[in-house]
Amino acid sequence: MNLARRNLLADPLRFLLSVLGVAISIGLILLLAGYRSGVYGQASAYLENTPGTVVVAERGIRDFLGTSSALPAGTEANVREAPGVERVIPVVSQFVTFERHGRKDGFFLIGYDPSSTA
Repeated sequence: MNLARRNLLADPLRFLLSVLGVAISIGLILLLAGYRSGVYGQASAYLENTPGTVVVAERGIRDFLGTSSALPAGTEANVREAPGVERVIPVVSQFVTFERHGRKDGFFLIGYDPSSTA
């Protein structure tokens, strides 16, 4: 233990820079984890606020942010005929980037036919 303490304290500047480097690394990891959590929270906001309880997508689709799901023809009719289904609302979604005043912003657009919600 004394050897480790002597090695650490032999060059205080190097020790301080090492501690600072580890602290900055941990801070960046926490910052990126928070950013990722916020992105996924906003991406799931649509699904959390829809009146439905089931979303139908292709097999293997885990989120709608980075992937798209194209269902075969007739899927809407099959879902509509399933027991317990009150209504079916098809949606189209796309991630887009808009540039305005020299600034680029990303948006996740979700479109649907308003007459299908009645």
